[in-house]
Amino acid sequence: MIELYVLGSGSSIPNFKRFSPAQYLKIEGKNILIDCGEGTQIQLQRFGLSILNIDYILISHLHGDHFFGLFGLISSMLLLGRIKPLTIYANENLIPILDNVFQDKLSGTYFPYTFVSLSYDGINKLTENNKFEVYSFPLDHSTPTCGFAIKEKLRPRNISKKFVEQYNPSIEDIKAIKQGADYFDKNTKKLFKNEDITIDPPQPFSYVYCSDSAFKLYDFEEIKRPEYIFIESTFLNDKSDIARSKKHMTATQAAQLANNLNAKNLIMGHFSAEYRDTCLFLLEASKIFPVDHIIIAYDGLKISYDNYKKAKKI
Repeated sequence: MIELYVLGSGSSIPNFKRFSPAQYLKIEGKNILIDCGEGTQIQLQRFGLSILNIDYILISHLHGDHFFGLFGLISSMLLLGRIKPLTIYANENLIPILDNVFQDKLSGTYFPYTFVSLSYDGINKLTENNKFEVYSFPLDHSTPTCGFAIKEKLRPRNISKKFVEQYNPSIEDIKAIKQGADYFDKNTKKLFKNEDITIDPPQPFSYVYCSDSAFKLYDFEEIKRPEYIFIESTFLNDKSDIARSKKHMTATQAAQLANNLNAKNLIMGHFSAEYRDTCLFLLEASKIFPVDHIIIAYDGLKISYDNYKKAKKI
């Protein structure tokens, strides 16, 4: 089960209904915090998520609404006696700020800590394990900014239970079949083609996070065809000139980008506080992207995804 939580769906000025940007992704036993706006640790507690279980923190850029919550979050980790390793991916200019605030407390004495500087020269793989991989890619904002893609790796093929019960292949044979090998049964002298005795694995889950950015089309294969894509939608078309000057997107442009990347579902957020009715964002985007595949983000939105049972929104 993969779970995505929206902790903050607002923009630069937080309020009681919409905190500053932050999202939390549970995937294959790991916990990823994406951006860390002011009050993120409060939202984590509010929605039942432990700050001690975070494995990776991805900071898209160094505008305050995307990282001011980091200082309180790390302070609480230190006070609560965190021992789990933590890796932060962010712009290198954050390093001296953290060093100045925490002095020697992030030297690894308290818990294993790693800082990885983001690159802006194209698609970059940040980390991977045997189940998923994480990428960054450059966005077009007023300060160096990255989007992120988290992608499950393709699982091995599933072997037909009926075939296993009837022919009793060895453990080594099962491993080989899952990797695509055919099977020769010594007793019946019969060759079984792999596609006849296996079932396609579920499509890997992928999530793309597009933080603050002017509208731009991308040709990175790693971010195409995501199951879900989050795209900042700060303004409506009535403020397209302001959006352009501040290098943000409108709801229409978010829908265009989602279409360009062949996303299955579009999540929109980072709404300007001047808009009271977010239904207008849905209305505008639905002229381009299928309305039943658009999700208007709100604080506390949870999406649970099972590769076999698909997704549900809570």
